Amino acid sequence: MGHSNGKIFGPVSFEADIFLVLNIPVNGATSAQDAFISDNINPASKIKPIRGYGFEALTTAQFAGTAADNNQGIFYGLKVGDVFGYIKNLHDCTFEYQKVRPGIDWLRGTDFDGYDHNAVMNPQGALPDIAYYDKTGASALSVDINYSTSNTTGVDINDIIAVGNASVTATLGQSYPCILVSDIQRTKNWARALKRVSGNDYAQMQVSGAWQRGWYAEINDYTHSGDQSPESFFKSELTRLVTVFFINEINSQALGIDLRKWVDVTSLVVGLQGFACPGASGKQIPFKRSASKGIMLNFLMLGGNKGTVSWKWVDPDASVTYKYTITIFNPNGSVLTSASGTRKWDGQPLTQVTSTFNQSITLPIVGSMPSGNYRYQWNVVNNAIPTQLYNQGEGTYTIS
Repeated sequence: MGHSNGKIFGPVSFEADIFLVLNIPVNGATSAQDAFISDNINPASKIKPIRGYGFEALTTAQFAGTAADNNQGIFYGLKVGDVFGYIKNLHDCTFEYQKVRPGIDWLRGTDFDGYDHNAVMNPQGALPDIAYYDKTGASALSVDINYSTSNTTGVDINDIIAVGNASVTATLGQSYPCILVSDIQRTKNWARALKRVSGNDYAQMQVSGAWQRGWYAEINDYTHSGDQSPESFFKSELTRLVTVFFINEINSQALGIDLRKWVDVTSLVVGLQGFACPGASGKQIPFKRSASKGIMLNFLMLGGNKGTVSWKWVDPDASVTYKYTITIFNPNGSVLTSASGTRKWDGQPLTQVTSTFNQSITLPIVGSMPSGNYRYQWNVVNNAIPTQLYNQGEGTYTIS
C-alpha cells in the first residue's frame, strides 16, 4: 500500500516506503538492517521495530513487548523504568527507545506496518521551568497533562498501565497524577498526589468521563506522613529533580501509603506500579522564593588561599539581625571551609554602593587552589531565631 504523511501501510517496501519515511539515503551499501538501527525511528510511534518474538508478523498486543522486557520496565520498546515498587525510581523513566539487536532479534519488515513518523506519546505532560516554594496553588508549581482521545498512533500510557498492572483492573482514567521531587543526588525523595486546579481536590485523571488537564503541587503545604517534615527540603533555593507519575491508589491503609500528604519515599517500597508521564519526567527545576527578603548571595570569588563573598540587601527589615553562612566544598566533596557573619540594616535608603557588602575568607590552602568544581551552600537566618530561615541556595565555582 505504501506511505502517506509519515505513516507506513502494509505491505511495505524498504526502498519505496521505509527508507523514504526514515530519510535514509539509498545507495549500493544500504541494507534493510540500516532501517532497524536508524536513529531516525520515532520512539513515540506505537508501531515500530521491537525486540524479541519470532519472524512472524506481530499482533497488536505483542507490540507491547515480551514478558521479559516488561519485567525490565520496557513497554512498546521504550524504557519506562525499573520501578519494582520504589517510587523514587520513577526518575529513571527516560522513555529511551530500546532498538532491535541485529544478530539477536528478528528484523521484521512488518514491524513498520502502521508506523507513524509524526506520532507523539499520550498523554503529554509539561512542567514549569521554575517552582516558587513561597507561593500557593498553581502559582507554586503547575502541571499540564494533556490526554488526547484522537491520538491513536502514539504510545499510550493507558495501554502501558493495562499491561503493567495486569493483575489489577486499572486504567489511566482511574489513576491519580502524583509528583516526585528529589534532590539532584536523589538522597532525599518526597512524593505527593497532585491537586486538580478546577476542583482544588485530589482526583483521578478522568472525572465524569472528562479528562482533567490542569494540576498543581502543594509544595508549600508541609503536611506529611512520618516524623520528618519536608519543610526544610522545599524552603531552599536549590535545583530539584521532578517527575510526574500515575498510580491507581493514593490512600491505602493496607499498603501503608497516603499520598494526600507528602511521603518520604527514599526507602519506601509499595505494592503498586507507578508510571511516569511523558514530557514531565526527570526534569531539573530550580526552586526559588518569589520575593526574597533580607540578605542574598550576590557572587563568590576564589583564588590562591583567599575567597570573597559578596552579599546584597533585598528588602531588609531594620528590626532583624541577619546571620549569613557559607560553606565551600572541595572537588572531592569534603568541606574546604565555612564562614559566617551577622549584619543589621541601618534603615537608610539603599544605594548602588550600600546595597552590597563583602565578606573575606581565608582558605586552608597552601599555594594556588587545585583545579576543579568547588560546590558551595549558603543560608541566611534570623540571628535571634536561628530556625527562621530567610534565604538559602547553592552553586558551583570552577577553577580550571
